[in-house]
Amino acid sequence: MQVGDAIKRRIRRQAASLSGMASEPLEHAPIEGLAVYPDQPRVDDRQERGTIEGSRIETVTYVAERAGTYNLPEIVLEWWDTQRESLERIELPGATIRGMAGKKSFAPGTAGSLPVAWIAAATLVILVVLALFLLRHAIADWWKTWLDARKQTERYLFRVLERSVRKGDSKTILRNLMRWLDSIEQSERPARLDPFVARYCEPREREIIMQLQKAAMRNEHPFSERKRLLHALGHARKRRRKERREITQASATLPLLNPDQNLQG
Repeated sequence: MQVGDAIKRRIRRQAASLSGMASEPLEHAPIEGLAVYPDQPRVDDRQERGTIEGSRIETVTYVAERAGTYNLPEIVLEWWDTQRESLERIELPGATIRGMAGKKSFAPGTAGSLPVAWIAAATLVILVVLALFLLRHAIADWWKTWLDARKQTERYLFRVLERSVRKGDSKTILRNLMRWLDSIEQSERPARLDPFVARYCEPREREIIMQLQKAAMRNEHPFSERKRLLHALGHARKRRRKERREITQASATLPLLNPDQNLQG
C-alpha cells in the first residue's frame, strides 16, 4: 500500500443466548507509523421464540503515515463453551503491510485531512484580511473616536497629570490639574481649584498645592515638591472617589426607606 492508503479490519462475533452488548470490546494497540482509527461498534440482537442471538461487529481502519513495513497483530478470542463445558480459543491471524511512498490522499477523517484543514484556515484568514481592508476607514474612524473618548476620561487625565508632575514643569502641572478637575466637575461650570482643595485636601496638602500655584506664576522649573504633590493629589482623589461611592450607595438605599412612596410611584 502507498502512504496515505487505508485498509479496514472487521471482526464479527456472534453467540447464542448472549446479547451483543455483553461482548467485551476489542483493544487495538498503537502501531508506530500507522494511524489507528477504531469505528463505533455495531451491535445487533435478534430474538426468536424466547431465545436471543447477539452479534457485535467491530471495524478498525489503519492508515500508513510513512513508508515502512508494519505487522498487524493477531487477535485472540477466548470464550466458555456451555455445551462442551470447556474453554475455547481462536486466533485470528495478523498481516504484514508494506507502506510505500506515494501521492495518494489520506482517507476522509484521518490524519490525511490535514491539508483540507490548512486550506480552510487559509481561506478564513484571507476573508478576515479582506474584510478588514474593506472596513479600514470605518475601523480607523472608530479607533480615533475611541481614543478621543479615552483621552477625556478621569482616569486618563489623572495619569497625564501624574506624568507632568514627575517632569516638574509647574505651568504644565497646573494646566493638567485643571483639565482633570474639569473632567470630574458635576456641573456645567468650569472647575475651580480652591473648593476642591478645601474639600478634599488636608492642611499640609493644601499648602503644597498653593506652592504649585505660586511656582506656576513664577514659571519655576522643575517644581521642587513633586513627590509631596503626587501624594497630595493621590490622597485627594481617593477621598473624592470614596465620597462619590457613599453618595451612590445612599441614593440606592433611600428609596427602600420609603416603601409607601415607592408604591405610589
